[in-house]
Parts: sequence; structure tokens; C-alpha cells
Amino acid sequence: RAAQGHDDGVHHLREVGRTHSTRGYGITPSEYAAWLRTLIDVAREIDHEFDRTCEDAWRACLEPCIALLIANEGP
Repeated sequence: RAAQGHDDGVHHLREVGRTHSTRGYGITPSEYAAWLRTLIDVAREIDHEFDRTCEDAWRACLEPCIALLIANEGP
């Protein structure tokens, strides 16, 4: 829902961003990029129909959410 701009989803990701930050669980911004690369690599490996269009859709959904997590890393 956050990727679509729904307030409840955005609020949830802001909270997750705070708890998962370097001050919380210790996740650094670069680790989100590694997570997304790994997720896409695994999806491509196990789903033979996973193509560039599917990857682009996943990125279009997840990258704004990751950006929101990183932006809300504060205290």
C-alpha cells in the first residue's frame, strides 16, 4: 500500500524505517540495495517466467518503499 501512496502503508514503512535503522536493528542503507538484488536474483532463478518486465515491476514497487525506509532512519 505504501508503494501506491496510501497513508496507512506509508506510516507503517516509516515505523519500520525507524526500527530497522542503524539505531535499531542495525540495517544500513546499502543493505537494502543488496536485499533487493538478492530477491530479484532468486526470483529470476526459481521462476522461469520472471523476465525484465517483471523485474521492472518489482523495482517500481519496492524501490520507493526502500527509499522511504532509508529516509526515515532517524531517531
